[in-house]
Amino acid sequence: MLITSLILEMILFVMLPFKAMAGEGFSCLNSKIIEQKINSIIAQKTSNIFYLPASGALEDDYIIRLDELHSMPFSAHRESPDRQKLFTLSNTGFYMLVLKLSVHFCRFQEKINRSSF
Repeated sequence: MLITSLILEMILFVMLPFKAMAGEGFSCLNSKIIEQKINSIIAQKTSNIFYLPASGALEDDYIIRLDELHSMPFSAHRESPDRQKLFTLSNTGFYMLVLKLSVHFCRFQEKINRSSF
């Protein structure tokens, strides 16, 4: 029996350099508040941001804003001549991403009881 893949769409994440996001344009805010937010992002305590530390092919730290996701047909990625693998998440990193995506898409923070029909 031949099993074929049914992946039709894939999710794309926009990776933003963390240094650019951490220090630019926030001079009007209290530096302690900025430092607390940066530490919260690095500790993966911010539910809508996923932090990627520099390692392997990633020379700098990056963040992924989970509220800025895009989709594209999987066939377009498979047929692209310039595709390349930048990094692989560890098991811990993968489960942290899955947890954050689940929290983000299920919107637990809204505290709305969505009963089933």
